[in-house]
Amino acid sequence: MIDVLIIGAGCAGLTAAIYAKRAGHSVVVLEKFFHGGQISVTNEVENYPAIDKISGPELANRIYEQAAALGADIRYEDVLSADLEGPVKRVTTSGGHYEARTVIVANGVQRRKLQCPG
Repeated sequence: MIDVLIIGAGCAGLTAAIYAKRAGHSVVVLEKFFHGGQISVTNEVENYPAIDKISGPELANRIYEQAAALGADIRYEDVLSADLEGPVKRVTTSGGHYEARTVIVANGVQRRKLQCPG
């Protein structure tokens, strides 16, 4: 039984993992592709608190490293289904089945495309 299961290893999911670990909870983070999410494909970030300027991949890696150093278990698996009703939540992935007391869904964003030619 996991205390906190987080779906998504972008900035929000990894930050949630950091705070959950600091609070003493067991944490598993599930990510389909790569940690960092949208920020990983951003060349330059200038609006992050306490950091003047940083590349997106570097920021993503720093957040990932902090979560991992605190003991968050970050796994690269595709979430196939989730039953979030009741006191025990159940999540099925390409790698197995998980049961958790809490599930945080931090599945990120998808870029919107302009609906015009060119």
